[in-house]
Amino acid sequence: MPSPDPLTAFVEQITRNTLDSGGCTADVAARRILPGEDAWYFPRFPEHTMIVSLPELGSSLVRFIELHHHHHLAGDIWLGTWINPAIHQCYLDLITRHEDEHEALRLARLYSHAGGRKIIAICNPARRQTRQVWTD
Repeated sequence: MPSPDPLTAFVEQITRNTLDSGGCTADVAARRILPGEDAWYFPRFPEHTMIVSLPELGSSLVRFIELHHHHHLAGDIWLGTWINPAIHQCYLDLITRHEDEHEALRLARLYSHAGGRKIIAICNPARRQTRQVWTD
């Protein structure tokens, strides 16, 4: 029996990790899940965010990765998944991070305006904390 292609195996790993923990960060170029570091993660290009149903997560990940493959070669852009508990759907994002919470919030607002779509929150997986970007 042939083994699955590397992208399929990687997408299965991302899907399992997302469903088990509510989200993950993945380095697509290196085909690895990144550990949650003590930094604030948020979408770099909110205009590219995809919101997908959980049953469609695997196939949506493949499309998202193929559509945005050129961004995954940058050193500070990763694939981020997050299950929004309020709507039980998964956000697929091209994410970045910053160590300082206040600077991460400032950048998230800046990227929201530039991308024409509000970023909902920044999160710090090591601290298991989320901060709302907007107060309105």
